[in-house]
Amino acid sequence: MKKLSLIIVLALLITVFIPAQATAWASPVITVFPDSIDFGPVTVGSSSPEHVVTIRNDGGANLSIYDINLTGTYTVHFKITEDNASNTVLPPGASATVSVQFSPLLSGHKTAYLRIKHNNPGQNPFYVKLCGMGISPNETDLSIAKTDNPDPVYAGHDLTYTITIANNGNNAGDVYVFDMYPTDAFSIKSTTPSQGTVSQVLPQWVLDILDQELGITTLPPGYSYIMWDVGSLADGASAELIVVATVNAAIELPGGSPIINRAAVVSGCEEAYWSNNIVEIYTSVDEAPESVPTTLTLEPESATNELPEEQDHTLTLTVKDQFGQGMVETVNLSSVNGTLAISQITTNSDGIATFTISSSVEMSDTITATSTTVPTLSDTATKTWVMSTEPTTEPTTEPTTEPTTEPTTETTTEPTTSRSIMSPTSPSPTTTSTTAQVKKKYFTVDFLGNITSVEASADGRPLEDLVAYSPDKNHVLEIGAGTRATDSDGNEVTYITIRIADMLKLPVNTVLAGDAFNITPSGTVFDNPISLSIGFKVENLPDNFISIGMSYYSPEEGWKHLNSVRNQVAGGERLTSTMSHFTVFGILVEIPEEEIIIPPDGQEPPPLQVAASFVLSHLTITASESKTWNNLVFISRYGEDAEIALNVTNIGGQAGEYQVFLLLNGDRVDTKTADLAAGEMKHIVFNVTDKEPGIYTVQIGELSGEFESRLWINWWLMIGFAAAFILLVLLAVYLVRLRSRSWRKYLPK
Repeated sequence: MKKLSLIIVLALLITVFIPAQATAWASPVITVFPDSIDFGPVTVGSSSPEHVVTIRNDGGANLSIYDINLTGTYTVHFKITEDNASNTVLPPGASATVSVQFSPLLSGHKTAYLRIKHNNPGQNPFYVKLCGMGISPNETDLSIAKTDNPDPVYAGHDLTYTITIANNGNNAGDVYVFDMYPTDAFSIKSTTPSQGTVSQVLPQWVLDILDQELGITTLPPGYSYIMWDVGSLADGASAELIVVATVNAAIELPGGSPIINRAAVVSGCEEAYWSNNIVEIYTSVDEAPESVPTTLTLEPESATNELPEEQDHTLTLTVKDQFGQGMVETVNLSSVNGTLAISQITTNSDGIATFTISSSVEMSDTITATSTTVPTLSDTATKTWVMSTEPTTEPTTEPTTEPTTEPTTETTTEPTTSRSIMSPTSPSPTTTSTTAQVKKKYFTVDFLGNITSVEASADGRPLEDLVAYSPDKNHVLEIGAGTRATDSDGNEVTYITIRIADMLKLPVNTVLAGDAFNITPSGTVFDNPISLSIGFKVENLPDNFISIGMSYYSPEEGWKHLNSVRNQVAGGERLTSTMSHFTVFGILVEIPEEEIIIPPDGQEPPPLQVAASFVLSHLTITASESKTWNNLVFISRYGEDAEIALNVTNIGGQAGEYQVFLLLNGDRVDTKTADLAAGEMKHIVFNVTDKEPGIYTVQIGELSGEFESRLWINWWLMIGFAAAFILLVLLAVYLVRLRSRSWRKYLPK
């Protein structure tokens, strides 16, 4: 009896009074690699090679894989070819695989997700991003880029354009590049194609096509053209044309406007994307300072020659200025042994002059050439020659190295102005096995209240291309994966805000097309170029406008032109330009002087009102908490619901509307609209419900926070109560039996 009573007491102590927190139950941890797959370009109607996705259990308990399927907008273009993981249980350390394939039915960029449902509450379901590019069997994807060097260029000096075309689609035939430039801006000096031929006159068949297909019977006056007949361009191939032009020394550009040069590439094949087939580039022109001779050379510098009797020897003199251009210069000549017949010579417009020295006897001489403008600028050449014993019927003249009449222009690599930004190569993030949930970092752009976020690396680089649109989809900012943004102090920047800029002083004869945009943090720089596209409608531009281009505002220098590409888009057009820092950007339109409306003398223009501008502040997150029995808790539920609140204030001078977007783990889950008068503040509240266990990152504009949803079950307490109940039942049975035995001794035998 005593022994049984001791066992019962110890069991109750163990099962009821040991805290549940003393023991941690093991849980599964899912690891999936790779977590994204880019299949690249695949011809429509064919299939890519299979890619294998591996699912591994890095936890301490069994991982149950319930279901694996495709989800997203373009699932019809992807397929699961083999599934060895659905409806399986993976013990700790075990793994299973799924094979996927890209089979595009239509051309264009396609994206879908592989969704994996399992029993790990922290990352359920798990998504693997799938993307690929469908290419039509008959489509090419030609692109064109153009650079100018130097920029700015001096009037009267050489300007070098480098045109590069590439084919990212199927083989292209009958490829042509057309270049259009102002006739009075410069004259073409040379054209050097890597393949094909170049003409400066449009052939009749081109004029016929313009007439018959487009109804263009007269080309715009004041422009000249270059046609580059490239021929064929294979898939993945590229070609280059170098054009050297001499800028008109008497060029007159109104209001400091740049030289505008446009080029387009076409072919006889179907084109996949037209947005990257046209390029427009702007080159500023400065008045050239007076040329000063800085280089004087005599060639050859020294040689020993065997010459026939009475044969003279030729030397070449070259003079260049501080810009590397040949220049007209008078040079003094002298010799040690008197073999020169002249004492002074003048170079031509290319900076070149030739002269001879007598070789009637065997001898040597040293020739000195000195600039008359810069007496310290000189060069010498030493010549030694002997007479040949048998004169030849055709005298042999020593070959000399003649400088080319075209100064060599070093080609530099400039940022391209093509429409799409190529994502820099960056390693794919590796999934780390850990039982702890790591807080995700996001790279976010707030474009007039439209929030776009992508997951970022630990140092703030977006892990995929970020394409951020304005609410009306007319404007877009694009940042490539792996691009790092830093402020003026070198700190990482992961939140970018774009707002309509206050009115800034414009150049003479210029108006703004639409709004200018202030991108902050101001002064932010990038280690890779990013692109901004600003939309406009031609019908909203002034009549008889001269030119249109994207510009940025510098507090020190005012508005500065950017090289940009003009694209046709739904509902209008866009100008796209690359940039490497943040300030105010806009589209400037040059108009004739008579269209500028100047207020009468003494009359001030109407005051400008500061546009509405919004500030977010005081983000609070209140998570719910529920318990079964407060004094003796069996189940605790925390964070299943949450209230998320913040303040929105209009600090501008006009009333405005602001859309507040709530993002949970990067996904937009709710939107509220705040109509605010100037100076007004409103308190905005979001309610989220029924959240599965896990960590949730909250982001609203530039504000962020997080909350955790968790379910806690006191298994030890429940087991303890069950064990205690069973023990009490056993005790009751024992006592009943014991009592029945004690009564038996009183019964008659």
